[in-house]
Amino acid sequence: MRPKERISPSQMALMLCAFMLGSSIVFIPSPAIAAAGNDTWLSLLLSGALGMLGLASVLYLHRLFPDMSFIQYFNIVFGRWVGTVLGAFILLVLVVMIANITVGVGAFFTSTMMVDTPIYVFNTLILIVSALTARAGVEVMARMFSFFLIVMLATIVIILICNMTNYHAGDLLPQFAKGVKPIIHGMIIMYGFPYSELFVFAALLGFVRPLKSEPLGKLMYTAYLVNVATFLAVILCSIMVFGLGAGERKFSLYELARVIELPGFIERVEAVAGITLITGSYIKSTIALLALSTGLSHLLNLKDPRAVIYPLTLLMIFLSLTMFSTEMEAQTFWTLGVSSINIYSIFFLIFGALLAFVRFRKRAADGN
Repeated sequence: MRPKERISPSQMALMLCAFMLGSSIVFIPSPAIAAAGNDTWLSLLLSGALGMLGLASVLYLHRLFPDMSFIQYFNIVFGRWVGTVLGAFILLVLVVMIANITVGVGAFFTSTMMVDTPIYVFNTLILIVSALTARAGVEVMARMFSFFLIVMLATIVIILICNMTNYHAGDLLPQFAKGVKPIIHGMIIMYGFPYSELFVFAALLGFVRPLKSEPLGKLMYTAYLVNVATFLAVILCSIMVFGLGAGERKFSLYELARVIELPGFIERVEAVAGITLITGSYIKSTIALLALSTGLSHLLNLKDPRAVIYPLTLLMIFLSLTMFSTEMEAQTFWTLGVSSINIYSIFFLIFGALLAFVRFRKRAADGN
């Protein structure tokens, strides 16, 4: 059944770019640099290349099943029982993802800008706003997030430009000093978060209205490459400003904003980076919530996906407040646990695409 709401391919591509930037532009550079050091740029390129495989799989399955979510076509590709189990697993991953995004926002504010405010204030507010936006529908989301993406990218560019006097290109050396293992470690971290999170769009591409003037695949790949380029710029600039100490600074973009000083003109602009984090996390949690409600409605054969948004939001508010007892525990889970389950999820889609390809080729051969 076709979704009632439809958006253009260009709007979906902008949503992809906004989703992948999300909170990861603030959180990810630090653990990746801590793992790979000066070679983090290579880890990024490798993880980005692997992410292209996941994106290609999602787009291929969408071409085969243009009006279905992964819940629906998993039953065709894997069979009813296996498809249901795999689909339910991905839905659980989405629940954990949204809760983690929320925990990340709360941890950021309670450790930097508003240390005396209880974390439940931030967790509750961002999830309530995300739920209201998701209920408004994908068309409203696409229009809003296109504007927010422009603001986010402009903010990042301004922060990087204003730091030009702080850059020391020599901090990028030496290269390949510790061998291959740190590069692979950094690649796994960044592939797990954000590049394996592309599986979210396997639930959303059914909202796209086909247009000959806007090829979906080309636009999605372009948005993906814009994201990789943005991450690359932030990582290189963080290393050039902080050296290897960039790996010890938890919120790289925020820290870059903190060191900007143009006396009498610009000072203390880290609040701008904080706004970027709020916006990105809000976008990411809303898109993931829409994907979760869409997939769950297909799993339970519900007519209106919006019916489950508020119950899911309530569940994730409690989950975000009880998942971790300490910030260190949360940080460890973000860099290891989240990466692992995201990789499993995108693996199912890649395997599904390969299986679908083999089956359809076999049917075509039998038909001839």
